[in-house]
Amino acid sequence: MKMFRSLILFALLLLSIHALPTHAEAGVCQSKSAIVFSNGMYNDKKAADDSLVKLEITIRGYFQASQYLSEFEFYLAYADNGGAAGLGSLSGLAQLHEAFVQKQAATYAMFWRWAGGLPGAPAWFSTLMQDIAVATNATAYVNDPDLQKQLSGDPANLQQQPGYKALLNKGMRVVIVAHSQGNFYANRAYDALAAQKPEWGNSVGIVAVASPDIRVASINGLHVTAIEDVVIAALWPNTLTANATNTTTGGNADTWGHDFVGSYLNGNSTRPLIMNYILASRQQLQPSPYNMEPQVIMSGMGVAAAPDGSIYISLSAGSSCTPVRGGGTVCVLIPGGGVKKLVYKTDGPSTITSVPGVPQVEHVGPDGSLYYGDSGMNGFSYATNIFRVSPQGQTGVVYSAGSFPNPYRLYPYIYDFDVASDGGVYIAEDAFIYRVGPAGAISHVAGRSLGLGRGAPPTGVSALDWGINTASNLKAGFNGNFFFAIGVRDIQSGGDTIIHVDLTGNVWMLPSGWYPPWPPQISHSVDEGYDICPNGDILNAIGGSLLRYSNSGITSQIATGVNANSVFEWSGKDDTVYYADPLSGTVNKLVPSPN
Repeated sequence: MKMFRSLILFALLLLSIHALPTHAEAGVCQSKSAIVFSNGMYNDKKAADDSLVKLEITIRGYFQASQYLSEFEFYLAYADNGGAAGLGSLSGLAQLHEAFVQKQAATYAMFWRWAGGLPGAPAWFSTLMQDIAVATNATAYVNDPDLQKQLSGDPANLQQQPGYKALLNKGMRVVIVAHSQGNFYANRAYDALAAQKPEWGNSVGIVAVASPDIRVASINGLHVTAIEDVVIAALWPNTLTANATNTTTGGNADTWGHDFVGSYLNGNSTRPLIMNYILASRQQLQPSPYNMEPQVIMSGMGVAAAPDGSIYISLSAGSSCTPVRGGGTVCVLIPGGGVKKLVYKTDGPSTITSVPGVPQVEHVGPDGSLYYGDSGMNGFSYATNIFRVSPQGQTGVVYSAGSFPNPYRLYPYIYDFDVASDGGVYIAEDAFIYRVGPAGAISHVAGRSLGLGRGAPPTGVSALDWGINTASNLKAGFNGNFFFAIGVRDIQSGGDTIIHVDLTGNVWMLPSGWYPPWPPQISHSVDEGYDICPNGDILNAIGGSLLRYSNSGITSQIATGVNANSVFEWSGKDDTVYYADPLSGTVNKLVPSPN
């Protein structure tokens, strides 16, 4: 019976449609959950891919109205046929069957009769079966190279199999859907992860399908075993008990009742149970702590992310550096070095091409237009014009300093600008913020209008119109919101303060509190770089760390080892952060640590 159990554990096939799953990188702003399929043994890569695709299709159909669907991403934890593991399991089984075919002119059923321990098996068959039985146990998976790839990623296929550690270091929840022997891997992976970082144990859940193991390792572990699964039934009581009965599988079930797609995903009882357990597991998990680190892309002094995921990197003919309050310097690009466009590809090498006729790119509009400002006025980094290069290559002026009539303007200097998701351009000039609409109309949306604006505003005067002292660090939010930094030098503070103007014109000091009352309660310094998430969370670099201030008041550390005096750019395509470091002269991308 022990030999039969050993062989049963490896005689399992996964069959379904053939296609490749799609997913995007998870990152720093959007809450994501990874659904990871851990395949059973005796599967080639195509069979595992097919099962993952069918799992994704089933989940998308089942949860099409669920709020969680948009956060699901699908990955693979692939186990090769086991030969590379030195277990003698699958390779031994394949050799066993090959030897049977060569040596024994008998029916295929005889193979399973002998494997089940019935009399009549020749000595060579019994000896090879014993070799398989000796190598087959759960502890043999601990040092399996496939397990190490599942933990740290497959270097040859990081897009589909980045590894559990990388997913967790991106702040994700991870739900492992394991089938058959894939549960041995899932349980050992969970043990290793929880031992390395106990908090990971709260971020990983396992849904065990047709498991030959006696346990589900995760805290909220759930299992699905069909009573008609004769493979698992043969292992009882040394495995999990059956908890589902299928009355129909649409005619797709295998003879053994064990196939992941045919018997379980198509089963009228097991399919909803698997789906509900996936959701239950996700709801019980906590987001994993972030552990991102910078990866140098190439040399450059500026970076802008396009909606399609491409990255524009501004080179430099030189730079101008000026000291900032609190220590350190801020360096800005002197135009003339040119621009490179970087396009990442998951199915081949990335491409880098030159962008002719454009000195630098500071922002990319929703239609792919490129925006930049001239600089170098009086040796400072102020711009006098904002230019737009259309997708057809036509260059035009969006705004010129001083063109909007304002009697309170002191200096016609453009300190900063940003492009909103609707194509509008927000411009910080002197102590004012203007908006140039997509059709070219200019409006005054914030800033001083009644004198110098020093100290507390007069009665009846909004702080929005009074308290801005050289607006800078302008960021266009989403859905009409915008953000900027103001100097409050006449109030004792360590730096500038982020101000948020919402859709109704209310003014907020971030991360929380009304503004006014006056003087404002300084929340944190934004002399360093920052950017805005779609939900309004702030990504703010302080010291050597990138932090995220959420609307709920939670502060999360996203990454360490970053230069805070950098230009930060959040990319919506892959939900990650790029930044141009003026000290090293490099453009970097935040990637999850593999450790």
